[in-house]
Amino acid sequence: MSKREARHDDNSHSFWSAPSRSHPYRDCIPALATMHKKERAIAPPFKRLLSLPVITCDAIDTDALGTFTGEIARRGSMRDVAGQKARLACRISGRRLGIGSEGSFGPHPYIPFAAVDHELIAFHDRELGTTICESVLSLRTNFLHLDLNESSDLDDFLERIGFPEHAVVVGRADGSAPWIKGVQTRRDLDIAIRRSAEQDGGSTIRVSTDMRAHVNPTRMCIIRAAATRLAQRIKVLCPICAAPGFGIVDWKRDVPCSECGAPTERIAAKVLGCARCSYRQVEPVRRAPLADPKYCSACNP
Repeated sequence: MSKREARHDDNSHSFWSAPSRSHPYRDCIPALATMHKKERAIAPPFKRLLSLPVITCDAIDTDALGTFTGEIARRGSMRDVAGQKARLACRISGRRLGIGSEGSFGPHPYIPFAAVDHELIAFHDRELGTTICESVLSLRTNFLHLDLNESSDLDDFLERIGFPEHAVVVGRADGSAPWIKGVQTRRDLDIAIRRSAEQDGGSTIRVSTDMRAHVNPTRMCIIRAAATRLAQRIKVLCPICAAPGFGIVDWKRDVPCSECGAPTERIAAKVLGCARCSYRQVEPVRRAPLADPKYCSACNP
C-alpha cells in the first residue's frame, strides 16, 4: 500500500475536525449564487458549524443555467452546474469561496412510483482550485402535477401539495405556452388557468408544483440538510495537506456472496479522500462479512 493510501480501522483517528477559531477559512466570507433565497437554508448551517457568514450574489442569473419548467435546458450534470454556479459566485463577488446549489426531481432510482428530491451543493475555493460537493436524496418532496380535465380534482391536488404555502406553475402540458410561475392564491390560480386556456395550443392545461426554492418550503428543508452535510465535511481537514473538506469520495462494493463467493454490489468500505492532494483512506463499513445471495448478480441475475 502506498504512503498516499492508508487503511482506516474503527480505532484510528488520523483526520481531525478543526475548531472554527483555527480553521483555514476562519476569516473568509463565502458568496452564494442564488436568485431564489437559498441563503435561508444554506447560511444557518455554515454559521453554526463553521462560524462563516454567507453573503448572496444575486447578480448571477442562475436560471440561465437551466429551469425546472424546461424553457432552458440544463447543460451537464448537477455537479457540473452547481460547480459552475460556485465558480461564478467567486468571480462576480471577488471572494475566495463560492457556493452553488442545484436540485433535480424525478422517479426514485430504486423505488417504483416514488418521487425524489436530489439536492447537491458545491463549494469552490479558487485559491486552492478545489471544489467539494455534498448531496441529499430525499423522498420528502411534493413534486407533482395535475392535467386538468372534467374528472380532475383540483382542490384535492392543491391540498396534497400544501398550497398556498407551496406555489404552483400553470401552463400547457406540452410546454407550448409560457409557464405562469409563483402562483400562491386561488384567485391568481383561476386567472392563470384562464390565461393558459386562451393560449394557442392543443394540449391540456397543467398545474404543477413550483419547485423553485423560495416558493417551496419542503424543498428548502432538503437544501438545508445538504448544506449541513457540506458544512460538516468542510470542517474536516486532510491529515496530509490540511485542506478543508476531507470526506467520502468513493465506495468499495465487493462483499463476497455467501453462496458462491463472487463479489456483490454490497458496500464493503468507504473511501475517504482530499480534494487537493491524492491522499486516500479506506474505512471498512460495519456489516456482515458475507452478502446475502439476493445481492449477487450470479446467484440472482
